[in-house]
Amino acid sequence: MAFTETGALAGIETVEGGVRYGNAPYIQTDYEAGKFVDGIKVGRVAQFKSDKVQNFDDTSTPTIAGVVLYNPAGPIDGNATFHNADNLDITAEVIEFGLVTVQVKANETPAKFGQVHVEDTTSDDYGKVKTSGGVTYTGATFYQKISDTVWAIKIK
Repeated sequence: MAFTETGALAGIETVEGGVRYGNAPYIQTDYEAGKFVDGIKVGRVAQFKSDKVQNFDDTSTPTIAGVVLYNPAGPIDGNATFHNADNLDITAEVIEFGLVTVQVKANETPAKFGQVHVEDTTSDDYGKVKTSGGVTYTGATFYQKISDTVWAIKIK
């Protein structure tokens, strides 16, 4: 991967979300097999439901778990998922506080420090962030554009 920019978030342009900025303070939880569903999507907001971390869906009052972090041993693309059923991944890491990149729903135009909302109505976009509607991600604000489909957000 070519590192074409300078600054705190340089070099992560090709990763489709789920990257924690290394030196910023953060809190994350590592969920072991059985505590997350098979196919949980990296770089998207996840919910805690039925005692497991799960992909977002149309649950009317979801409990936000955080953003699923990228697995450095996994593929670098927007379809990266953690697989629980076949034991390929031992843990799914979810960041609850800090600076992390997330996938942005198409045709959204976030603004720095704008409130983050989570898509909960369109299945292909479940867990992607957007600027309004859906579920309000309390304490999360847009921080920096990485690409048209990826932004860094601050979770407080």
